[in-house]
Amino acid sequence: MVPFRYRAYGLIFESQFECPELVAVSDGQPDVFVAEGHVPEQLENPTRAGFKFQARADQLLIKTNYIANILISQGNRITIQPKAGAHPDNVRALFLGWGIAALLHQRNTLPLHGSVVNVGDECVAFCAPSGTGKSSLAALFVNRGYALLDDNIVAIVPSDSGHGVYPGCPVIKLPDDVVRRPDYAFVTPGRYQSALRKFPMSVCQELPARPQPLKKIYILTRGRRPDFALKPLNGGAKFRSLMKNVFCSQFLHGMGKLSDQFRNIESLAANTPMAEVRLPDWPTPYEHVAQLLEQDFTR
Repeated sequence: MVPFRYRAYGLIFESQFECPELVAVSDGQPDVFVAEGHVPEQLENPTRAGFKFQARADQLLIKTNYIANILISQGNRITIQPKAGAHPDNVRALFLGWGIAALLHQRNTLPLHGSVVNVGDECVAFCAPSGTGKSSLAALFVNRGYALLDDNIVAIVPSDSGHGVYPGCPVIKLPDDVVRRPDYAFVTPGRYQSALRKFPMSVCQELPARPQPLKKIYILTRGRRPDFALKPLNGGAKFRSLMKNVFCSQFLHGMGKLSDQFRNIESLAANTPMAEVRLPDWPTPYEHVAQLLEQDFTR
């Protein structure tokens, strides 16, 4: 079988299985090989074992009861062993989430949990825990004409002018209650992924191959007040906010990457404007919030 080839996060992936969420390419030397195969139940001499994972310097093992076991090795190989009866949507979600995050940590790329859109020749990121509303905002920005770079992982690398973000997976996954809202009538959702309880919204676009200069990072939070608030972050507050939004930070100690990513975060905090965004309580007026944020990042 001819392998599939994709470009994401500045890397060329050669994969034995199809991953429609990623951008297909026809050429380029593979950086990462993705295969379906046997994955051990235990790592040999792990440095750390945590919830659903084991880690050591050169490998990370992801273990689940019903989806898959995934082994990420040396920043260039991912082996996936799906569980019997596992839904393919769930297997790909695990690979594209925890699996990619572990791979980026191994390669010293900083993955933040968030969405990111292009703004002219730059980009802005919206970081938050799951369920805060970053995907809902990303969909509105796409509808306003901004190109989506990713809706789950913000892959940050240093650049000559500061920091840049590599494009990744241009798919937004929206919960059913958001898709039904009148202000999201523009969404043409894909097949409902019952295993994830979300509708995928594919963004058909040509993604740039190079990292896009990072203009600003917004940290999304929830408040108990009905109003919107935007507050600049400075000093130690920037570092703490970034640490809270590192994707799969629980892997770092066992992988021996804690000090490397600390340095990456310190550099990012020192060189990148940041703001905390307090979202109004439910139901969130996302269209109004998007308008206010757009006024901020375009001025």
